[in-house]
Amino acid sequence: MTEDEDDLVGRLRAIAVRVDPPPEVVAELARAALSTRRIDAVLAELVQDSTTEMPALARGADEQLRLLSFEHGTVSIELQVHSTGDTVSIRGLVGGATGDVTVETPGGSRSTPIDDEGWFTVDGLAAGLLRLRVPAGDTTVTTSWITP
Repeated sequence: MTEDEDDLVGRLRAIAVRVDPPPEVVAELARAALSTRRIDAVLAELVQDSTTEMPALARGADEQLRLLSFEHGTVSIELQVHSTGDTVSIRGLVGGATGDVTVETPGGSRSTPIDDEGWFTVDGLAAGLLRLRVPAGDTTVTTSWITP
C-alpha cells in the first residue's frame, strides 16, 4: 500500500470505530482469551449446567440462580451462581483439592479459602465473565469462562 492508501485506511478505521464501535464484550472476551495462556493449568470439563436443562432458576424479578458442575480427574467443582442485577455471589463445593479458590474476571481476581469440608463463598462480584482456578497438586484446575 502507498502512504496515501495507508492514510485512507486509517481514516476509514477511525470513522468505523466512531460510528459503530465494537461492543465492550468483544474487548472483554479478547482479554479473557489472552489470560488463558497458562502452562500450569488444565481445563475442567463442564459436566452440568442448569441453563441447558431448564431456564435459569428465577428467584425474583431481577434474581437468578445458575447451577454448574466441572470435573477434571479427581477434582470436582460444584457452583451455585446467584446473580442480582449487577452483583454476583458464588457458593461452591470443591472435591479433590484444598487451598484457595481464585475467581478471575477480565478486570482482576479474588481469592478465598476452601474450608475443611470443601466449601467456599465469594460475594459482591461484578456481573460479567468469570472463571475459577483451584490448586490441585502440581497443577491448577481452571473452569471455562462463564457469564452468570
